[in-house]
Amino acid sequence: MADLTKPVTLANGGNTVGVGRGDGLVFGYFYVTQTRTTWNFTEVDGGYQIQDALTGNYLAMVPGYADDDSDGPSYFGKPQVVAKSADPNTPNAVWVIAPVDAEDDEYDNQVEDYDEDYDENDVAHSVYTVSLAGSDSYLGRSVVEDRSLGPKPIVLGDSADDVQEFWTFQQ
Repeated sequence: MADLTKPVTLANGGNTVGVGRGDGLVFGYFYVTQTRTTWNFTEVDGGYQIQDALTGNYLAMVPGYADDDSDGPSYFGKPQVVAKSADPNTPNAVWVIAPVDAEDDEYDNQVEDYDEDYDENDVAHSVYTVSLAGSDSYLGRSVVEDRSLGPKPIVLGDSADDVQEFWTFQQ
């Protein structure tokens, strides 16, 4: 497992993950120059809190994110994750980090497609799934996206079929 006591760069679907300017929405960026976000991890009951190292804001889902009438940010009907609050008691801000079994051939093929620098023997460049604690929902880029080269929202999906579930943590 990556050393989560040190800041890491997160990537999902081959894109560096960062926070949008001013609005706290979280995106996957095609170009590293679009964002230089690093993240700190704090182990808490039930998982980890993930904190933007620059702003101190925690990665979270807005309260009521699962309600059909939620006015929180969404993308193609899936709630988008935010990093807007520096309060460690922010609701919906505990994440389960699970290493992916490198012996799984299907996993190896999918990760190599997303991340050309992937090396299954490199501990500091490890692959995980991230899910919201207390739910069966995965965090990742939506499998349904526009075809632009713009940033891609990071959303919460009901299953691995809804989002690109593999994350790389780079130090």
